[in-house]
Amino acid sequence: KCREHAICQKYGAVFIIGIGCKLSDGKKHDGRAPDYDDYTTKGLNNLPGLNGDLLLWDNVLQRSIELSSMGIRVDKEALQRQLKEEKEEKESYLQINWDELLQRNKDVKAWIQIPNTNVNYPVLQGETNDTYIHSDIDHNELSAGSIFIASENEDPFNDFNTVIYGHNMKNGSMFNNIKSYTDQSFADEHPYIYIYLPDGTVSQYKVVVGHIISETSVLYNTHIVDTASFVQEMVKTSSIKVDFDQSQVQSVITLSTCTSAGSESGKRNVVHAILQRKGIDPVKEKMEN
Repeated sequence: KCREHAICQKYGAVFIIGIGCKLSDGKKHDGRAPDYDDYTTKGLNNLPGLNGDLLLWDNVLQRSIELSSMGIRVDKEALQRQLKEEKEEKESYLQINWDELLQRNKDVKAWIQIPNTNVNYPVLQGETNDTYIHSDIDHNELSAGSIFIASENEDPFNDFNTVIYGHNMKNGSMFNNIKSYTDQSFADEHPYIYIYLPDGTVSQYKVVVGHIISETSVLYNTHIVDTASFVQEMVKTSSIKVDFDQSQVQSVITLSTCTSAGSESGKRNVVHAILQRKGIDPVKEKMEN
């Protein structure tokens, strides 16, 4: 979505072909039901996708808007191919090109993915918490900003509590999905968060808490001495119930975004997830959704 906004702002109007197929980085531009549009058969310029979206830039809203969506429906062959690809994709980890990412920006510390949501982004860490709040990975100005780690974290993902921020964008991008973790059914259906690291391994975290807290809460602290007290404070106001052994918590990631009331409210939607596994080989292993 961020790329849609950027290209529409630049050109005014664009037609994007192949909605649903993977881009050169292995990431889908946007989702499409595999039993609806044919997004895998090659068409114009031998590129995959017999569908597309017509987008315009809205100067008032300062965002792209979809004027029309169109496409050729799947035939039997395309349906079978797309269903197979979707099944394989759900069971597969992302393949991150770390050399390319780190050449673009040395501030990239990880990649975050929550399966079956829109959360699928590089994670950066700037000198301050303002560095990437309205800047993309290439330091271009972008209202949606980037997903970024608190500058106070001295050793991200090795600190007991790693705090990660992202905007709650109305178009569903960035950390918009985080607010849904106050709903038990959503939390049950999206139990895991995956952190991809530059050493090529993946860490799996289990979501155990979803709530709305003050922006000045102690749960934003990154230097934790009494870990047991921290975990007790963490679960105290949770809107969801997830069983876990509090005495066995090794480390936590804290995902934070604005509530629907906006940043001025002083409240934040926050998710806490505990480390389940680390050192996962994304090439050899299948993902647990």
